[in-house]
Amino acid sequence: SIPNNMEPNLQWLERRLRLTTGQARKIVQRLPQILSLSTEETIEPTLQWLQEELLLSTTTELATVIDKMPTLLSCNVDTNLQPTLEFCVDVCGGDRPMVISILKADPSIFCYSLEKRLKPRLKKAKDADLQIDGLILRQIAKSTHDKWKA
Repeated sequence: SIPNNMEPNLQWLERRLRLTTGQARKIVQRLPQILSLSTEETIEPTLQWLQEELLLSTTTELATVIDKMPTLLSCNVDTNLQPTLEFCVDVCGGDRPMVISILKADPSIFCYSLEKRLKPRLKKAKDADLQIDGLILRQIAKSTHDKWKA
């Protein structure tokens, strides 16, 4: 239950990411459902995947990514994170180091729908003969609906 998970999850988050209580509480304020997520089944696999795939060599780097986008902790590796990473690498012509750099700087890209946002926008960019690269990847993901249509 949530009351039984709240304090243990908060303490686990502090230990795992070496956060102060204040830093952990800030993450919880931005992602309250973290208190009800399973640390073993959801949060830890996501943290391990992020650390391995984004080549985050320190806990501090991992904490920085999570601080930028706490909702990553609720993402499923197999249905969200891995497919999005593969899409981004494909968009950037296989330049994985560039994609990793982009995703470290702006992990919110992981939170956009592949099917409803990223893939349709990529198709429109290709149809418009735009150069497909890291810049267009950011624009595909980050542009507001109105700005993208312009």
